[in-house]
This record gives sequence, C-alpha cells and structure tokens, in this order.
Amino acid sequence: METPALREIYVSPGEGTNLWFLGQLVTFKIHDQSARVGLFQLITPPHAGIPPHCHAAQDETHYVLQGRYEFRCAAHSLLAKPGAVIHVPAGMVHGFRNVGADPGELLCIATPAGPLERFIKAVGEAITDPTASPQLPLQIERLRIVAERIGGIEFAGHIPNGE
Repeated sequence: METPALREIYVSPGEGTNLWFLGQLVTFKIHDQSARVGLFQLITPPHAGIPPHCHAAQDETHYVLQGRYEFRCAAHSLLAKPGAVIHVPAGMVHGFRNVGADPGELLCIATPAGPLERFIKAVGEAITDPTASPQLPLQIERLRIVAERIGGIEFAGHIPNGE
C-alpha cells in the first residue's frame, strides 16, 4: 500500500527549479517533496562560494562533482576535488569557495529538509535561463535577517557583495 511517506521521488535529468543564490546557480532537485531530505545542485563560478555560517537544525553533506573547492569547517580547511564528500553536522561553522579556474559543481544534501531550502528560495533570484547572469544586487542586511528568521542560519563573518 502506497502512503505519502512511502512514495518515490523522481526528477528527470535537467529538471528542477533554478535560482541564482550568491552568484551561484542552484537547481533544487528535491525541495518540497520530502520533509526528511533536501537535495540541490550548485554550480559555482571561479572564486565564488558561500561565506562561513552555521545551521542550528540541519546537517549538510556536499559531494563534489566537478572542480576544486576549499571548505572551511570549524577552524580547519579542506581541499575537496571531484568525488570528495564533506559532511557538516548542525551547529558547525562552515563555508566554501571554488578555488579552481573553471566553474565547480556540488551536490548538496540537507537533512532534515526545510530551513536551508526556504532561505535560498526567499533570497534567491528566480530564473528561466541558467546561462544568464544574476540581475538583482545582493542586499547583505536582508540576507542576514532572512537567514536567521527563515533558515535558522547565522553567518559568522563577512558576506562578499559580489564585487
């Protein structure tokens, strides 16, 4: 017998909801369909990334598909290449940046689903053409307020302004 908790989720290749977030292309693969897991693909331009932050209630797991990333986890740094997996438990300050010369690509898994995805959706810029560039200017103070209010996320330092 199929129940909502026992239903598969299938997302075809190339499908998902696209947003610009901090200059990166986010494609939600599993977003509102599950309360247990959120899954999204992130394409990061060279030298871009996510500033140090922590999630009060979500673990994050990152699988590097392409490129080279420097992850800051608590007080140490990790160089992550394709095939690397970085698991960050809730409450740990972390951030990352693409240190390669080409765009990088991550698969990001948030457990349980919810706060991070709602935050990205609230501050991200909806797009229909993933080859286009982000158009909206980043509003740092709004980003911090929405992060704490919606996502239970606290930024731990400077947020680059896309300069």
